Amino acid sequence: MRAALTPIPCEEHNYNVKDGNGLPQWLAGFEAMVQLEGDFQLADGLRIVTLPGHSPGLHGLLVDTAEDRYLLASDHYPLIENYEKGIPAGSHTSLYQWYDSHKKVLELADHVLPGHDDYVLRRQIYGNTP
Repeated sequence: MRAALTPIPCEEHNYNVKDGNGLPQWLAGFEAMVQLEGDFQLADGLRIVTLPGHSPGLHGLLVDTAEDRYLLASDHYPLIENYEKGIPAGSHTSLYQWYDSHKKVLELADHVLPGHDDYVLRRQIYGNTP
């Protein structure tokens, strides 16, 4: 939360900082937000997992399906190649944390859906037998 409220200057655009009064635009919905510490079981088969490295507090969603376990990776893996080759994208706050998160993903997920790759459009439905 601290990084989102007071990002370094080159990250301000990512957090919609300074809407005229110097505060992030998203702060208006702050009272509806829930801050999490660590991983969190959201529901049966849905777990929010911490993936720091790209940014502080980054999370992904781990989904158990009839087929396998999928991770919706958000910005931890913008492209499928970041996952497959184990290489971070160009934007990160800690390479040490990124590699720790990558190791965690390898242990938890059978498949990864990256955050910014048309790779995810190769199938219409995930979680069922193709």
